Amino acid sequence: MLLIRFLLELLRIAVLFLLLGALMSSAARWGYASLGVDLEQSGSAWLVWLAIGLLILGLYRSRLLASGWYPVKGTDRLSPARTRILAAAAAGLLVAAFWLG
Repeated sequence: MLLIRFLLELLRIAVLFLLLGALMSSAARWGYASLGVDLEQSGSAWLVWLAIGLLILGLYRSRLLASGWYPVKGTDRLSPARTRILAAAAAGLLVAAFWLG
């Protein structure tokens, strides 16, 4: 039973990263295109992908980890300060992608 819960949690993480990543990536691509920046030609798309990954990681560790199927011992939510640090790092990467583009 524990293996099934573990596999369901892995599936949930994969779906979360794929769906939210796709939504956030298309929103970022649209936003940068409206500002006149082509991420693929400028080579700064990896900065946007890294920023999206940090945002999803922060969301998962601060909100979704405690509500999962697999019981994780000893893992607490991110503190508000660490959540802000992740969000600030993601925002910095998004600005750097615009600046480099």
